[in-house]
Amino acid sequence: MAHPDEDRDYWYAEQAAYDEMVEEIIEGARDEIIADFQDERLSSYYRANKKLAAPALEYLEKAKAILKVDSTASFVFAFAATEYFIKKVLLEPVVAGFIHDESVDEIIAPIVMQNKNFLNLLFKILEKYGVNLSEEEFGDTGRTLKQEWERQKKIRNSAVHSCNPVSKDDAYLAIELSEYFTTAVFSHLASVLNIST
Repeated sequence: MAHPDEDRDYWYAEQAAYDEMVEEIIEGARDEIIADFQDERLSSYYRANKKLAAPALEYLEKAKAILKVDSTASFVFAFAATEYFIKKVLLEPVVAGFIHDESVDEIIAPIVMQNKNFLNLLFKILEKYGVNLSEEEFGDTGRTLKQEWERQKKIRNSAVHSCNPVSKDDAYLAIELSEYFTTAVFSHLASVLNIST
């Protein structure tokens, strides 16, 4: 009988091999995948889901309303709005654009979005539409939008999982980032895709 550590090591090795294989497949076909991605599928997804951003906007308003009372709660609401917006409003429609069967896209999209390699591919597809989270600066922070999102993710995890308070400055930045995504990024994407917001 195998020792539990051996089973765990085997699982990690198998997972690493799988991740490497997926990365090679994606890297080899990246340009073709991006070129073949159809604008119409993305546009039709947004047209069919006109209220897609509503939950993010609602949480953003809650974040603003409670900022003076509780910067930690404000931060959590603002970051939740940003996270929802990135995953549900930006990335999930891109995933749905690849899937031809709408009955399974809600099942497949969350699975695909958990894979870092697929996330990077989805970010590359967004670049096709002028949304470059890896290069666009976030205000005067010296960080890109993606770097700020990653930084705020760590702060959120610290607040939620370790009960660490969040400064008012970080809460303001979380609100700014969320506002940027829900206004500037979404307006740009809507303009490029010729859809009304």
